Amino acid sequence: MALDLETLRLQYEILNVPLAIIAQRAGIPLDLLQREAANKSWKPLWSEEDSLPLEIEEGDDEFELKSNAFIEQTRRKLQAYSLAKDLLLAQKYLDVEVGILNKAKEIIDTMESPSASCVRTLASLYKDMSKGLLSAGGAASVSVGIDENGLPTAIIRDLTGRGGK
Repeated sequence: MALDLETLRLQYEILNVPLAIIAQRAGIPLDLLQREAANKSWKPLWSEEDSLPLEIEEGDDEFELKSNAFIEQTRRKLQAYSLAKDLLLAQKYLDVEVGILNKAKEIIDTMESPSASCVRTLASLYKDMSKGLLSAGGAASVSVGIDENGLPTAIIRDLTGRGGK
């Protein structure tokens, strides 16, 4: 199986997983991953202090303030991670869909007289895939923006003119 450096980078930059742990989980030498991180300028989004667990002592008068701040910080991290993951996976899904379409076209091109059920199956596959991927053929515009809470979010605009999902 090929090493997925984009996923490893996502873990390091957004989830603040130390390179040593990422290397161990991926089964690769730490120095190799450190070189890759240095060469590609990997940088965690949050500092080490932001990744530390919430410390609350018994009788702490600021319990609610610290808890709310911790929850908000965690929510921001998860939203940033979710956005980065969605953008990363969008390209992978596109690659899979293009591969499936190319293979289907190859099959159709080699068939002399396809059966009606074969044609229906391929048409159904195409219909399902075209609904699932707006961005194929420029049918959507994807950009990154900030929502009303100041959190990063993906903005997807349907450019097909059909007004559908």
